[in-house]
Amino acid sequence: MSQLKEFTCLKENHEGQSIEGFCLNFGCSEPSQCCFKCFKDTNTHISCKNDLQQFDNITTIVDSFGQIIDKLQESLNKSHEIFQKKYLELNSYLGNQQKHIKMILDVLTQRDFKNIKNNINFMKEAYDYLNNKKDSSKQNQIKCKLNDTKKFIKTLEIEQTPGYYNLKVLKQSIHLLNVQQWQQAEKLIEKHINESNKNISFAKFLQSIALIENNQPGKGMIKRDEAIKMNGNLYNELSEFVDQAFKKKPKNKFISIIKSYALNGQQKYDQAIEQCQIVLNEQPRHPHACYQKSYVLQDQKQYDQAIICIENVLESRKQYCIGHFQKAYSLQLQGKHQEAINEYNLALNLDPNFASAYNNKGYSLNRIKQYQQAVECFDQAIHIDPFNAKTYYNKGLSLQCLQQNFEALFYYTKALNIDKTYEIAYKKQGYLLQKMKEYKLAAETYEQAIKNCQNENYEFEKLKDVVIKMK
Repeated sequence: MSQLKEFTCLKENHEGQSIEGFCLNFGCSEPSQCCFKCFKDTNTHISCKNDLQQFDNITTIVDSFGQIIDKLQESLNKSHEIFQKKYLELNSYLGNQQKHIKMILDVLTQRDFKNIKNNINFMKEAYDYLNNKKDSSKQNQIKCKLNDTKKFIKTLEIEQTPGYYNLKVLKQSIHLLNVQQWQQAEKLIEKHINESNKNISFAKFLQSIALIENNQPGKGMIKRDEAIKMNGNLYNELSEFVDQAFKKKPKNKFISIIKSYALNGQQKYDQAIEQCQIVLNEQPRHPHACYQKSYVLQDQKQYDQAIICIENVLESRKQYCIGHFQKAYSLQLQGKHQEAINEYNLALNLDPNFASAYNNKGYSLNRIKQYQQAVECFDQAIHIDPFNAKTYYNKGLSLQCLQQNFEALFYYTKALNIDKTYEIAYKKQGYLLQKMKEYKLAAETYEQAIKNCQNENYEFEKLKDVVIKMK
């Protein structure tokens, strides 16, 4: 980190600003290194503003690129021995790329500016590959080599064309959920998940339930979020699916629970609770039915009832991780932050990879003014799930409370890079820039908000007008 601070921005009016990232656009003629003002200044990197990436983003890009390399190598390792010579050549190449990626991730972590600069072309090629920019394919040697690898794998017919998800697999998965075979259900779905295109969001959703019930809610909730992002109409289609697929077996516990999810997603709360109650009438302490009912009660702001519902399970299953999380969240929503923190700790003891629990615990620590501890929680959450805008925003709040304003701005910007419609992040960033007397940057922040947040246009217009008068 100390080595990075020796390098400052050379842009006019940016002198003395520390380097916060790089432009990863192949065709950019401006200096690659960028300070915080470069990210906001409308007169720099005009044609490639979206390609300005902060160090955390670059780390994520290189790491994501590494995951692609891993998957390609995994597929390649199944190649036929007839193509052994080509296999050895490509496999050696992918292995060397993995070593190179590990080295770059290390220098990014250490903020080793010299080595980062030396490897900027590799980062550009990785960024270019992930963004699938067609105009630079010949210039990008890595892209050419990876495409060659894909063609080789396709020749061997290892990668099969994704088809419709096997309805039999979905039914079998729900059966395993009903008999509480969580691990078998999760493995079955994982095995088939890449073979599906049309119903992959269904598969991920069912996989999330299996992971949650297998006491891995951290992974489970990420899978559920992925399913929702992949399919904006997920809950409606789920409802139609269960109605059509299980006409002959209407009495099915997890079908009732899935219908409850669908109804809750449609804000039909009473009907969602009724579906849970169908299961609970037969099995009063059914874990996931209690969890889902508690979840719906939370959405109705009936927090005491939500706690009573989930405690019904925790009395007999004290190691139920999602139960402690659910109880903690109800306590948090009631403003009982220390009690909530205690419950989040119980959940994290059971699943140390629970990003949402770290994030929520950090929020409660913020509310009781334990800002440094909150930052540590948010760091843990970001390490596990680096694509959650809310976590970056929350860390920005903590840093602002610690009077670390430049760092806070960095994390507000990071949140907005992930979610360009994040209204409260624009407001916090704009207010902080005003406080720092960076009125031009504050006005630009509100201008971006006006473009991206249609519901709050009027309010952001007023905020922008106020800032302009301050200049």
